[in-house]
Amino acid sequence: MTVAVHVRCRGVPSANLRVLDPEPEPLACWRRRAATVGMSSLRSPAWHHIDVARTSLLGYASATGRPLRSGDQCPSLELFDDHARHVIAGARIGDARLAATAQGIERARRGWRVDTDRGSVLARVVVLALGSADGGHWPGWARSLERRGVSIGHLLEPWCPLSPSGSLAVVGGGLSAAQFALAAVRRGQGVTMFARRPLRVASFDTHPRWFRGDALVAYRAVRPIERRWGELTRARNPGTLTPAVARCLARCLGEGPGRIRLVSDPIERVSARGTGARFTFATGAVDVNHVVLATGFDQRLPGTTWIKRDARSLGLPLAANGHPLPDAWLQWAPGLYVCGALAELQLGPTARGLAGGRQAAQLIVQHAGNR
Repeated sequence: MTVAVHVRCRGVPSANLRVLDPEPEPLACWRRRAATVGMSSLRSPAWHHIDVARTSLLGYASATGRPLRSGDQCPSLELFDDHARHVIAGARIGDARLAATAQGIERARRGWRVDTDRGSVLARVVVLALGSADGGHWPGWARSLERRGVSIGHLLEPWCPLSPSGSLAVVGGGLSAAQFALAAVRRGQGVTMFARRPLRVASFDTHPRWFRGDALVAYRAVRPIERRWGELTRARNPGTLTPAVARCLARCLGEGPGRIRLVSDPIERVSARGTGARFTFATGAVDVNHVVLATGFDQRLPGTTWIKRDARSLGLPLAANGHPLPDAWLQWAPGLYVCGALAELQLGPTARGLAGGRQAAQLIVQHAGNR
C-alpha cells in the first residue's frame, strides 16, 4: 500500500496501476493479525505510516481531535488504521486493485508478465511487495498435537483458538505472545506463557539510529554486500517487549483465572489430553484447553518457494543464501523492484517495517519514474 500510494501521488493514473491482492480489502491481512494478537497501539512513532508526507498521520490526528499516546508519540491501532483508510481512499487505490494471487513472473517484450490465478498482467514496472505472507513456524511437537485433534493454532495464521472459555498455553516470549496473553486474561482466561529465555524489554525492535540516514550510509558502505548480514543481526532486538507491554504483563503475573503464569523452563514433553494438552517441564506440568503458537514465521524470506523456483532461471542475482541482490535503487533487474524483507541488503534492519516501506517507496518511485 505504501508503494501504491507513492506511485499515485507521483501522478500515475489508476488505470496504469495494478495492485495484486487476494484479500477482500487493503491491509486486510494486517488488520486480521493485529486483531488476533490483541494489539492496541503501534510500536512505531507517528511519522511511520503509508503516506508520502512525513507529518501526515500527525496532521490527521490533530484534524480528528485524537491525541497520540503521551511520551512516545505512538498512535493507537484505531488511529493508524483510520489514517491508512483515509490515505488509501484519497489515492483511489481501490480503482487499481485486482483481487488475484501472483503465481509467477516472466520477462516480456516491454517489461514483465505476471501470471495470476485470474489471468496475466503485462507491466513495464513490477514491484515485489510480498510482506510476510508465509505461514507461521510450527515446532515438531505442535504438528503432532494438531493431528491428534488438539485445539492448537498459530497466532499469525488465519485460524487461531480464540475461545472465550478454557485455559490457554501461549508458546513464545515476544511482543505478540505477550499481547495475546494480556488480551486473553482480559477475557477472564487463565494463561500459561512458555518463553525459552527471560523476557527482554526494548522500545523498538531495531536501534533508533537506523531510522537516521547516517547508519544507512555506513551500512551500504560494507563490502562485499553479503557481509551486511552481520550488521543486520547485531541491529535487531527480536522477541522483545515494549516497556508498556512489559509493565502490563508484570501486573498480570500470578496463578489462577485471569492471571498469567510465566514458565521459562524448557518444555520437556507435550502430550494430548482430549482436545487439550499437557505441558511437562523441569519444575512441573500444566494442563490447558487450547494452545497458541507465537513462534514467528516459518521462512525468514517471503516468497522463498518462488525465488528458488524461478529467480535463477530468470538470471536474477542472488546471494549465497538465496537472498535477492538488488541495486541501490532496489532494482533487481530492469523494471523489477523489491521492498520489504527482499530489500534488507540495501535498506538494513528497518526494511520490513513502516520506515523501510517509506524508504523503499521513495527510492522505487524516483528511479522508476525516471526510466
